Amino acid sequence: MKRKHLFLLFFLTLLIGLLIRQAPWKWRDSPEKPLLPDEYLSVEHIGIQRTGLPELQLVKTDMAWVAEEQERSPMSLDSTGGSADMKNILSTLRQIKALKVLRTHWPDTLGLGQSAIQVSLKTNSGRSEHFKLGYEMTLPDGRKGTWFMLKNQQAVYLVEGHLRQVFDPVLRPKLRPLLKKSDAN
Repeated sequence: MKRKHLFLLFFLTLLIGLLIRQAPWKWRDSPEKPLLPDEYLSVEHIGIQRTGLPELQLVKTDMAWVAEEQERSPMSLDSTGGSADMKNILSTLRQIKALKVLRTHWPDTLGLGQSAIQVSLKTNSGRSEHFKLGYEMTLPDGRKGTWFMLKNQQAVYLVEGHLRQVFDPVLRPKLRPLLKKSDAN
């Protein structure tokens, strides 16, 4: 082979290698299945825990969703105007989908440590699932995301939407005063 051919072969191999490296390949960094199986769409009990605050328990009864917190008397969400918040929580659970999967040994750097919101779900069949919600972020393309970690998995997911806003600030400020009022009765 002449030098010219060797140079062209080298140049062509280099060019192909650079193109393959820079090409926007669709790697499997997002799961093919939903993060929460379909059976968790018929959830009967939701527990929301944040560091330093008592666990807020949302329990489905025959007539309505009821909020309970520590030793306070339960309060029906339908009578307090909280049923819209409950519908928002349930629709959010149905729509949790991963944008990205990250394997990390330091989930606390993503807000999944002490500052995480811990959510537990229980179905009427007795199955349960626990997950944590970490920091929220806005992606470069404008979509909103939240770091999400299932209890029994090592992977951390970036899921679509600001889920902390659904599970914490929207619900608690409305329920806490109502639960205190029901204790006074």
